[in-house]
Amino acid sequence: MGSQNNFQFGPFTLFMIVIVLCGYVLTGLYITEGIETSMMLMLAWGVYTLMALTFLNVLLVGLFWSVVRKKTGMSGVRGISGNRGEQGPRGQCDVNSIQNYTIMTLTNTIDKLYKQQPGNSNVSIIDPTSHRLINNYLNTKISDMASSHQINMLVNVSMVNSVPLAQLVSYLANIWTTWFNLIYAVGGSAWFNNVYGDENGPWVNAAGSQPTATPTVTPTGTRASQPTVTGSYPTAHPTETAPLNPFIEIRKYDVYNWGLTRSFRPLKIEVCQSTINHENPDLPIKKQPQLKVIASNDYKLVSNDKNVAGGSPNISWWRANKATINNDVYYPVGDVPMAGPSDIVYNAAFKTGKTILGTMEYDVKKGSSGPGTVNGPDIQTILISGDVKAPISYQNTSNYAGEFNPGLWRPVCPQGYISLGDIASIGSNIAANNPPVCVPEKCVEPIGQDGNTIWTNGTGIIKNINGWFWTAPDDNTPQPNYSYNLMRSDTNTSTSNGSNVFYKLRPDCLNVGNNAPSTKKLEKSTAQLGIGWYGSPSKLEPKYSIFSFLGMVPEGLILHQGTGRRFYIIHYGGDDLNKFIILDYNGGTGNFDGALQVDSDTNSVIISLQDIVYTDARQQWIVNLSTQYSRTANGKKIFVLNSVYNSRTLYLGLEPTLGEAIFSTINLANPGPPYTSLSAQVLTSSVTFSFIPAVGVHTDVLDIVA
Repeated sequence: MGSQNNFQFGPFTLFMIVIVLCGYVLTGLYITEGIETSMMLMLAWGVYTLMALTFLNVLLVGLFWSVVRKKTGMSGVRGISGNRGEQGPRGQCDVNSIQNYTIMTLTNTIDKLYKQQPGNSNVSIIDPTSHRLINNYLNTKISDMASSHQINMLVNVSMVNSVPLAQLVSYLANIWTTWFNLIYAVGGSAWFNNVYGDENGPWVNAAGSQPTATPTVTPTGTRASQPTVTGSYPTAHPTETAPLNPFIEIRKYDVYNWGLTRSFRPLKIEVCQSTINHENPDLPIKKQPQLKVIASNDYKLVSNDKNVAGGSPNISWWRANKATINNDVYYPVGDVPMAGPSDIVYNAAFKTGKTILGTMEYDVKKGSSGPGTVNGPDIQTILISGDVKAPISYQNTSNYAGEFNPGLWRPVCPQGYISLGDIASIGSNIAANNPPVCVPEKCVEPIGQDGNTIWTNGTGIIKNINGWFWTAPDDNTPQPNYSYNLMRSDTNTSTSNGSNVFYKLRPDCLNVGNNAPSTKKLEKSTAQLGIGWYGSPSKLEPKYSIFSFLGMVPEGLILHQGTGRRFYIIHYGGDDLNKFIILDYNGGTGNFDGALQVDSDTNSVIISLQDIVYTDARQQWIVNLSTQYSRTANGKKIFVLNSVYNSRTLYLGLEPTLGEAIFSTINLANPGPPYTSLSAQVLTSSVTFSFIPAVGVHTDVLDIVA
């Protein structure tokens, strides 16, 4: 309905009209004063009147418009919609809201999982006052993750790809569900109700009894007559099984490292080497040392036989302390025994010389009395780094292992690995905090002689090739032919039964290749979110990688099927998930920074040693998994690479006379000369590649682009 404005003609309006007319007349008389002729007077009044009417007309039009513009009629028929405008930037949560939402969700997830466990009767582990979990480690870990640079960085990435924050936090909640189940299986409810429970274990409840569920690993080939203890935290009795440390699995996840400071994150990318010539088939590097060895006599007391009746002579056991040198971690491989009179074994097993650790020598304050106040005897053993693995369990080689009695154990190693020496324990601490490691079987050889018995209690023996330690080499060095002063133990007190073999390391496993190029470091953006190249890259499962959630392949390594040549590929950094830069080794810089680039004039391919131009289509390539040449072989996807610049396929062959690599692009639909003379097998191998992920995500997550 329209509005009405009625004009009221009142006294004030009449008065104003009279005033205006008077003004009009007076002004006209003033203007025409002095005009004497009637003709000029009439003309002057005519012009003056027209001017007055013009001003009056302007005034009336203004008044009319002021009334009309406010009038409204009935709504008409709606017209056609116009074009949609550009969408504005999406709103973003601030840091505090992201952190609070993440903490709340993960805390409630853990509490809900705890309530669902049998016997918990829906009891909450959230403190009603602080609204935090009882376990401080969980609170700290969740808070560090929620406030980390990685999660804020990932939220921005997620928003670009239209992935809501809730979906990211749901992904983290699913991982925490897996972690909860791992921890609860071995720590039970006691760990979650322990304010000070953390990663160190041991994984038993406060009363000292076994958790409700205990994973057990029994390796093949173990003697049935001997008990087997599994995992990293053994129990007090040799017939009981010890739970595996759940954090061994938890630490494999990228998100475990979120929020950790640099000193607590892996500083060195570890590469597992395991071929006959110690050349890793997954990485473009030459020979590397499979094992690195240093000498050490920096020990910590493990146990002694003070509480064992009948032992002769007296004995104590020492384990070399783990050491980190130039980012390489060196581990012990067994315990060193000290046998002899009690005044030497128990009270005076300290150094008369310097402490040795690799090439370092230093003095340590001598203890006055009692074991454990010094860092062990002068005699040395070895620490080892490189291709080593932790034992999967420990086999009891003694007939006793009480709370205050020493136990003797042999590490049970993963398939293909072997232990160099046995270890001792006191009570339940078999290998806590400083466990020994296993070495590849192919890297050892038997010494060819049985050890000398240095201790027995009538039911068990300990052997060492040195026999008595004061008959060891004068310089106390860990000689290979003395099995590095390590020991073997057995319940069989007779001559060796064949299982107590002493070994030494093969020299070929300790050699270093010359001029080996380093592997490529992860791109900065990749390394901030994920670990990458952790262990053997081909064995890093996608479930551990954050890039599985993002559905992208940030970088990796490709292997050419025809020539065996290896390249790195990195994502170009834009919105297209399937677009990469191919990098070759640059001998001038010692890095992988030479980019494969299409020559726009000849359609050949060159290795550009200039700066990488990520936006240059000549340097961009697409992984094509949908051609007739693509296939799956030995569990790996085989694919071709298409140039973004000319859509042609990357071809790599060998120059017939020189054997050097030649690069070009080829139209597979119409190859043309000289490719028409190639057999189908040669052509296929010349254009196909396989992929090895740097962060565990394979090419099958990519959109297939022809």
